[in-house]
Amino acid sequence: MKSIIKFIAVIVPFLTLLIGWQLGVNSNKLQVENAVKQLEEEFNSGSSLGTMYNPETEIDLKLFWTVWRKILQEYNDPESLNAQDMLYGAVAGMVRATEDPYTEFMTPKQNTEFKDSLDGNLQGIGAELTMKDSLLTVVAPIKGSPAAEAGLLPNDIILEVDGESTDGIALNDLVRKIRGPEGTTVTLTILREGEGDVREVPIVRAAITVPSTEYELKELGDKKIGYIAINQFGEHTVQEVSDALDSFTNTKLSGMILDLRFNGGGYLDKSEEIVSMFLAEGKAVSIKRRGEEDETHFVTGRTKDATTPMVILINEGSASASEIVAAALTEQNRAISMGVTSFGKGSIQEVFPMPGGSSLRLTVAKWYTPNDVNVSEVGITPTYTVEQSIEQMQNDIDPQFDAAMEYLVFGKKPPQPVVSSSSSSSFDTEAAE
Repeated sequence: MKSIIKFIAVIVPFLTLLIGWQLGVNSNKLQVENAVKQLEEEFNSGSSLGTMYNPETEIDLKLFWTVWRKILQEYNDPESLNAQDMLYGAVAGMVRATEDPYTEFMTPKQNTEFKDSLDGNLQGIGAELTMKDSLLTVVAPIKGSPAAEAGLLPNDIILEVDGESTDGIALNDLVRKIRGPEGTTVTLTILREGEGDVREVPIVRAAITVPSTEYELKELGDKKIGYIAINQFGEHTVQEVSDALDSFTNTKLSGMILDLRFNGGGYLDKSEEIVSMFLAEGKAVSIKRRGEEDETHFVTGRTKDATTPMVILINEGSASASEIVAAALTEQNRAISMGVTSFGKGSIQEVFPMPGGSSLRLTVAKWYTPNDVNVSEVGITPTYTVEQSIEQMQNDIDPQFDAAMEYLVFGKKPPQPVVSSSSSSSFDTEAAE
């Protein structure tokens, strides 16, 4: 089965057995003892986890079953207990112990919502969220979503949801609180960098369908610029970008703008194919996994346009797959980038299907740019830094897009360019003319 995000990892035998184990409220001592025995046999069978841990000396699996049995025997409201929910809670707690904000266990409902979000269909506020330094943080509001219209920005910290603190609550549980039926309202208490006071932001949830790609022919003077905005790297993104490029075929373009702002990522293989559309040869990305040789993924050779001068727009909401595209094209001199430093997510997750429709989203590797840079925590610094204020966003004023147009049409460079080793490019003014 194809994973939601295409990578390979070892499924921990303990997790597989634990999820598959069917326990009812009437579990007895014999069942508990047999379960412990079976788990210990699994650990000692030579499996990958068994070679790392000796359960008799380092992991006391009896603790899990003892606590489970004690709850069933002594809890004062046994009718309220749900064995499946208890199992999901136990597994989710084990996964959270990795302290990796991108590794999570998803119940069947959460798994379905995750798939829907990648397909561009969901109900809620329309924002990608993560845990950053143990704080619920906005990665990117989806373009045109209630979150964007309410003014949420990348790196906003959500302190409360409907008056309840987010401190110490798992990401999945917080996402579930924020999502909800369209037409209902959720109030978020936000702390924004550079502001001393918190603010309450009421947001009316909506049914959100987001096209992964939007494109348009822009004009400035007598020059024409192809504009492509990729909102996320979903199942149909490659075909949509191909269609966009086909629509420009009979137009003499002076340049092209690839807008990756507020793009929180998606399928890795789709980002590699997008790089290949614009780069005739070279690297797309390098992957480093535990215990394996490094992988270098080269472009596919299925190029659509490797010559039209290009500007890539990035901002704080550009993460993961969008950073792969930006880094690959700028480091190999195919494009320059404008905007502000990207989010900085250099890890890779694979989603493993689990019994009952649940899933495990697990960090299995790190990715590196063609120049062997991992962007985690630092992001990609654009070739030219161009700010966009909150007030400008709210009033549809876009100095980043304007700067890209002026660069491609007139060769005008933004003032005080900032160039970093992770995004440097020799693509210059003359190439844009």
